[in-house]
Amino acid sequence: MKNHLHVHRWVLLALLPAAITAAAAAQTPGTGAGSDRMLITTSSPEARALFEQGIVAWENLHIPQALQCWQDAIKKDPNFLLAHLYISERIPDPDQQAAERKKALALMDSVTPDERLMAEWILDESRDDTIGTLAAMNELLVRYPRDKHLYWFAALTMGANYHQWERAAELAEQAVRVDPDFAGALNNLGYDYAFQGKFDQAFPVMRHYIEVLPTEPNPQDSYAEILRMAGRFDEAVEHYHASLKLEPNFGESLLGLADTYALMGREDDARAQYEVAIQHAYTRAYAVQWKLKWAATYLREKRFSDADAAFQSAAKMAHESSVGGLEAEAYRTMALYQTDEAAAARWLQKAKESLDHPHDTSQTARQQQLALIYRTSIYRAVQRGRMLEAEKTLEQLSKIASASHNPGIDVAFHASAGTVLMAKRKWLEAIPHLEEDANDPYSMELLVNAYQKAGLPAKAERTAKELAALNAPSVEQALVVPEFRAKRNQKQPVNSASSAADK
Repeated sequence: MKNHLHVHRWVLLALLPAAITAAAAAQTPGTGAGSDRMLITTSSPEARALFEQGIVAWENLHIPQALQCWQDAIKKDPNFLLAHLYISERIPDPDQQAAERKKALALMDSVTPDERLMAEWILDESRDDTIGTLAAMNELLVRYPRDKHLYWFAALTMGANYHQWERAAELAEQAVRVDPDFAGALNNLGYDYAFQGKFDQAFPVMRHYIEVLPTEPNPQDSYAEILRMAGRFDEAVEHYHASLKLEPNFGESLLGLADTYALMGREDDARAQYEVAIQHAYTRAYAVQWKLKWAATYLREKRFSDADAAFQSAAKMAHESSVGGLEAEAYRTMALYQTDEAAAARWLQKAKESLDHPHDTSQTARQQQLALIYRTSIYRAVQRGRMLEAEKTLEQLSKIASASHNPGIDVAFHASAGTVLMAKRKWLEAIPHLEEDANDPYSMELLVNAYQKAGLPAKAERTAKELAALNAPSVEQALVVPEFRAKRNQKQPVNSASSAADK
């Protein structure tokens, strides 16, 4: 088995602290020293105003309005590079993304060096070039240590794309130091704290966010989600309703309310609420994603035949919407919980075949979904003691991971490698791999076992507490956490892929 290096972690740890330190130091002559904002190149003052309106809309999660502002800006100035770039970042259609990126590349010589760095930041990220992304990001942060919008976007990049929540919090904190009432950064910072389990720090930030934007739905929505993460479901429902009172069709809150009902065990209410949310999804892909969540409610009730029908319905919706990656995800999920091995194999094969259908899925998304299919194949093979099959599949997954800098593919490799090593009783070797996927319930469950076997009881107990407290509305949470909580409450040993191998 090849020891695939986790490029993202060492790059992030090596590059990001240097950027934060440098940003506080004296500026290099000839850079943006003394400027609070990066300069924007456009021939139209009206286009500039529309562009800025779009940024504010984006920061407040009004994505359709943001896209409309940037599209209107381009009508005023067709050569507005940053407008093309930001559309490419948020538009859901892959063909439109590609078209906007092509336009941005063609305009690179017509803008300032700083704008070219911004383009490299976004375009390199779309190519899974982690080193290029972070290098461009860091250089801009050094040049503009008081550009709160740049720090907001950097925090978003580090959190949403790389799950480096501590680093993301540092960047969001810098934006808030520049402007204590900067709504977008307050939103980021609350989540960055929450994903670290620092709810005592997240809650006051969210309350301030609400004070800053009392008539906007997203502050209430974000506070509700963080309350849900902390297991305070009734309060979460209250704040989701507060959000919907401000904007009855706010899709994120319609979805969040359904997610909360699902975690509360109110599955009938959750299904009804998911149906409402799906009607207000602003893209086909979001509608399908939310349909998958609707299907997962049956897993929480252990109604597996109903879950089969529900996931097939979601797969049909994905196919008709030309969202191949999500069609494959529906079939992969079905394979995850099957008790019949032949049925699981059929669904995994169907998941692979879905990726070959004509649809809008990008090559990167295809590869990431294939990595997840391999991960599920490895998990099932290990569960049933078919180690040769698991190792052969891991070799295939390693090749994909070695050829990509995509963090999702990298994590799938490490989770799978850790699973195989656990089955071989190589606890100490498995631990660093599983720690790369320390937010996934399956990997967390394996980590508890690995720490125990390796003689690390404090780490085992900490991870067990985190897993038992995990309130994420995901398939993995539905399949792992309720049973883990029950066994933990009964003081029973945890069952996992590795414990199956111990028998």
